[in-house]
Amino acid sequence: PADPWDARTLEWSIPSPPPEYNFEEIPVVRSLDDWWATKQGGAHKEVPASGGSGDEGHGIHLPQPSYWPMVTAVGLFVAAYGVVFNDLLIPWALAVIGLIIGFVGVYAWSLEPVNDPEEDSTH
Repeated sequence: PADPWDARTLEWSIPSPPPEYNFEEIPVVRSLDDWWATKQGGAHKEVPASGGSGDEGHGIHLPQPSYWPMVTAVGLFVAAYGVVFNDLLIPWALAVIGLIIGFVGVYAWSLEPVNDPEEDSTH
């Protein structure tokens, strides 16, 4: 079950383990314990301010996996390591190399094609 402890907070309103996108649509929250009030029948269902688009169940579009964020993170880690431990034989070389790797990662990441959802896709 999604809520085995009969909890009060909103994160227990989704299945466990949670999906990648958490909530399919942004929930309307009217109080601190809104999930508790909804379960107990004390809250009425309200239409979101957007009014809904009428095409519920269209799925959530998630970006494709990429290695460039990891390359960027490694480059920034190497740069930070070079700045913190700069008493090496070549003091700032590690920081400069890390920054170059980081900038290359960010640049290559920005060149990846945008994956717009297809008309007939489920994501």
